[in-house]
Formats: sequence, C-alpha cells, structure tokens
Amino acid sequence: MNALILVGGYGTRLRPLTLTTPKPLVDFCNKAILEHQIFNLAKSGINEIILAIAYKPDNIKSFVNNLKEKYNVEIIFSIEDEPLGTGGPIKLAENFLSKYDDFFVFNSDIICSFPLLDMMKFHKENKSLLTIMVKDVDDPRSFGVVITDNDKKILKFDEKPLVPESSLINSGIYILNKKVLNLIPKRNTSLEKEIFPNLATENLLYFFKLNSFWADIGKPCEFLKGQALYLDHFANSEQSEKLEQSEKLENLENDKTVIPDQLLICYNINHDQNKDVKKKKKKKIIYNI
Repeated sequence: MNALILVGGYGTRLRPLTLTTPKPLVDFCNKAILEHQIFNLAKSGINEIILAIAYKPDNIKSFVNNLKEKYNVEIIFSIEDEPLGTGGPIKLAENFLSKYDDFFVFNSDIICSFPLLDMMKFHKENKSLLTIMVKDVDDPRSFGVVITDNDKKILKFDEKPLVPESSLINSGIYILNKKVLNLIPKRNTSLEKEIFPNLATENLLYFFKLNSFWADIGKPCEFLKGQALYLDHFANSEQSEKLEQSEKLENLENDKTVIPDQLLICYNINHDQNKDVKKKKKKKIIYNI
C-alpha cells in the first residue's frame, strides 16, 4: 500500500498560525503536523507517500526532504495548479495510487492514535471498496456524520447536518481500493458530498471505529485541545518514557522545580557528576518525559 496526504489547503481556520506557514508544517507537540502523520504511516509499513500540494509547495518540499531519510520513505509531490477539493487531488495522483490495490488518504489537520495496521486488516478482511475511520463525538454538527447498520456498513453519509442522526463522524482517514479512482472525475470534487454518499447508497461503504483519542486540529481552540489529548495519550502509552527509565543524574539540587504531566523543567540545577569538581556550575536542564 501507499498513501496520499491532502496538504493543499490554505489553513484559513488556523490563522494567524498559517499566515506565513502552511498548516501541515505548523508545530504540534514538538513536531510538524505533517511529520506526525508521516511517522505513523512509516511505522505501519507504508514507505511511499504522495503529498497533494497547492499552497506554498516550496516550503513543504524543503521541509519533507529531511524526512525521507529519517523515516526511510519515498515522498512524491503532486502539485495542484488550482484547488481540486478533497477528491480531485486523488484523481490527479492516479498514476501513483493505482500501483497498489489499496491506499490510504489522510486529511492534513487530524491527529489521533493512528491504529493503521488494525484498519488495514479490517479493510482487507471485508474486501472493502472504501473504509472510513469514524469517531464518536459529543457534537457532530461540524463534521460528516455517518449512519451505520451497527456492524460494518455505512448506510448514509451526511456532511455537516443541522440535526445529526448519529454521533459517529468521519475522522478524515480512509482506505480506498483503486477501483474508486474510476468514480472520481477529473475536476474539483468533494469526497464527502459526491463520492461517499453515493457509495453509502449502494451499500459499498465500510466503517472502522476509532476507540481512542482523536482531534480535528484545524482551528485554534481545537488545536490546543488536541495537544492536551495527544500528551495525555502519549503519557499513558507504551511509548511514554517514564522518569525511572530515564537517565539518572546524581548530586542534583533542585530549586523552583516545575513538574507537569509530561515535562520536567528544573531551574538552577547544581549538576555535579564529577566529585573532583570543586565549583558547581548552575544550569537549566529540561527533560522531556
């Protein structure tokens, strides 16, 4: 499999952060949003990633060049001369995507636990044409709402309804079979308004439910909430580095120590690991936990 990430948007909802920086490159918990997504794709065995770019392509190209070697992935750029919505960029990259039977599509402004291997397994076991990762939320009115048969199929897809029939929403991560490429026209196309509803009507749309954290970080308030959710998930996951597993320094004298959940910041630490050193030097040491 390979993957396509939709990084073509202008990020107007996330201003002022995106006035000078493309949204995918905005820093989110010490990594660009785009790097979080590339890292999780690479970790799941996806080593070819297509970036559908429209806004500030040179900035994005320059940034991801460093990630190719870091994550051992091939990154291909698909440049839009004009905005193509959420479906058009997929059609534009058809030559790359059709090399495999199935491929991922990511929106660029979502963060979650990325259970991609489980989603891939579900998609293949059900021989799905198109699988949408869905999430149960408190207020679904700002999202694409899915009505399901409570098993595997999506019966109806309703984009941003005033009166939602369900609390399950489109999370912005999909797996498409390459046959879907034949259903997308060569123009500005909306997956959510044109492709998904038609497939749901034909009983061809599957859903994979996400049971852990998820956030749409395309707005400033949600961006901040997303960081809190991410850090909380990270602190409780197996990847979290516990303090007792970190480097232990002896002869430390703490002054004005601040200890949040994921960060230990010590000011004016007297750090002396050499007993022969007569004069201790004061430092500021920051530990990511």
